[in-house]
Amino acid sequence: MLDAWVAGRDRHHENWAAIEHAGMLRLSPSFDHGNALGFQEPESQVLALAEDDELLARWARRGRSHHFGDRPGLVHLASTALGLTGSGVREYWLDMLADLNNHDIESVLANVPTDYLSEAGRTFRVKLLHLNRERILHGD
Repeated sequence: MLDAWVAGRDRHHENWAAIEHAGMLRLSPSFDHGNALGFQEPESQVLALAEDDELLARWARRGRSHHFGDRPGLVHLASTALGLTGSGVREYWLDMLADLNNHDIESVLANVPTDYLSEAGRTFRVKLLHLNRERILHGD
């Protein structure tokens, strides 16, 4: 679900891990999100995506996982994975995402220095996170 939310397309067999503790295996904290939030997009494209909501929506819908055989869309993959869990698990994670408010999302990105993230980049990423949140919660 996190990859679908942040448009991370690089989740594959080497980007998962388990941690053994007291003889039990647990899923490790998430790592390797270097391709998330449109990092690969040139600034000119970021500016266009920040200014045009329809272009942004098309860009977000193109997000696919290249490491699964049929290259599913990220939101579809998240929905399928959540559907394989028990209803309590599915509801827990969807509720966690639903409980994030716009201010929470915007305040995190507002703290990134402009040396690292332009205003257009900040706007694009805030809009992307809002859009993907809605897509996950309400269907693509």
